[in-house]
Amino acid sequence: MTTRFTPGPWRVHSEYGSIGSVTNADGSVVVAQAQQVEPRSQETRLANTHLIAAAPELLEALEALDNYVSNNLTTEYPTGIDINASPFEVARAAIAKARGTA
Repeated sequence: MTTRFTPGPWRVHSEYGSIGSVTNADGSVVVAQAQQVEPRSQETRLANTHLIAAAPELLEALEALDNYVSNNLTTEYPTGIDINASPFEVARAAIAKARGTA
């Protein structure tokens, strides 16, 4: 698969003056911003930002689970994922990141 987005991991970053900034791992590229189009609480914007930041891990976790199920419970992991972790652990970690609890 050809990657057409900024490679992960992404992280929540507030240096750019917005609680809703998401950058690549080293903070050098702003990937996305959860801007306030209508009145929203900072809590909602932060939750949206965590969800955006988790997008690469969520995609990788779903791909790993799909591969795991499709290949009779064997899997190949994308780069950067602990090969000793089950795809379910990978999915749980991505979910925690999306929820802002990782």
